Amino acid sequence: MTMTERAEDKKPGAWSRSVHFSGSRILVWTFAPIVLLFIIVTPFHKGEWSAQSVILVVGVDALGILLLLALYNPKRFHRAGRAATGLVFLAFLAYLIDEIASGHSWHFGPRSEPSPVNALLGLVVFGVPCLRYTLVGRFGRKIVASDIDHWLTVACPHCGEEFKHHRRAMFGCTVASEKNRLRLTDFLAKLKDHHWQGAAAFSDFDAVESDVLAYAVKCGSVGVICIVRSPFELYENNELCCSENVSSEDVAEIEKLIAPTSWQGGAKDATE
Repeated sequence: MTMTERAEDKKPGAWSRSVHFSGSRILVWTFAPIVLLFIIVTPFHKGEWSAQSVILVVGVDALGILLLLALYNPKRFHRAGRAATGLVFLAFLAYLIDEIASGHSWHFGPRSEPSPVNALLGLVVFGVPCLRYTLVGRFGRKIVASDIDHWLTVACPHCGEEFKHHRRAMFGCTVASEKNRLRLTDFLAKLKDHHWQGAAAFSDFDAVESDVLAYAVKCGSVGVICIVRSPFELYENNELCCSENVSSEDVAEIEKLIAPTSWQGGAKDATE
């Protein structure tokens, strides 16, 4: 299979599929009615209205609406999810500021007791992770590849061993989105033409979009170039789109572009 046989069939727009918590709608239809009911009931709270209560109700309802959008389509409304976590961070920050201004003593006590310490703990445990998600679009580090990825179980065309038993390294990547179509096409063209230095210059990566990664896999003196799709969806594995055998001269040129510490995986470097 050549470098372009499958890459040309994979349109960037087709790679940007939406997913609802790994394709399941169970969580959406379970959680959404509760949030919707909460949004409807909140304005009818008992007690006198004040500027503080109005801000609280508006903030809670806005958070609920953003959560509904993010639950319904986390791909299309990913900014809604980030805005929701931003509101959570601001709420904990405001709570901490209010507790400090109130003059309450700094002491450890029951979690239900208002205090600057409890407010600070809430900000650290819940607020800071929410701030991270707001800024970078994820709570933790995105795993680019691991031995559980399906593409690593593909047999090497040179020796028949799975790719996971070979040394491999990523040396180029770009975003697989409709607005990035021209750049993606250029990236694939440079790989097809064995313009390795040009392909290595592509290093754009988006945590809220699917991405296309170029991997060099070594098998003795020769190797394989693998085009891998890294999906935005949290529970999907990286997918091998196409691959091409390359000569020892190509491998030697690619090795010059990759830091020695970037190589990972098995130690199989010789064709048996």
